[in-house]
Amino acid sequence: NGLQGMDPTKSFTVNFNAFNNPSPDALIFFAIQDSLGNTPIFDGLQPNVTQDTIPAGTLQPGTQYSFFLFFDNIAISADNNAQVLLDNRTQGSFTTFTVPEPASAWMGFLGISLMWRRWQKR
Repeated sequence: NGLQGMDPTKSFTVNFNAFNNPSPDALIFFAIQDSLGNTPIFDGLQPNVTQDTIPAGTLQPGTQYSFFLFFDNIAISADNNAQVLLDNRTQGSFTTFTVPEPASAWMGFLGISLMWRRWQKR
């Protein structure tokens, strides 16, 4: 829920529950992907980690993304054929906060100031 409307100009920490009984070879990662398939975040995590930080400026304002938190007690290596199962992940989507342009903010402030001044003259 915290990702929805996050301000991409500030770093953001995503928190999640610890995984029960991870093996030493557990495969754990947190990823964020945009609608074009670009993956600005793909972090492999240790079994005892319960958070990941999205650095400021990594995501774009007003953009929809999908997130994936994946866990499986398998090791992927060149000498085995283990398949990553899709039912071992939590996923969702979110849209980042649209940061107003400085010019728009100043125009809004100017408009409110003019209205306030006019109201005071009455």
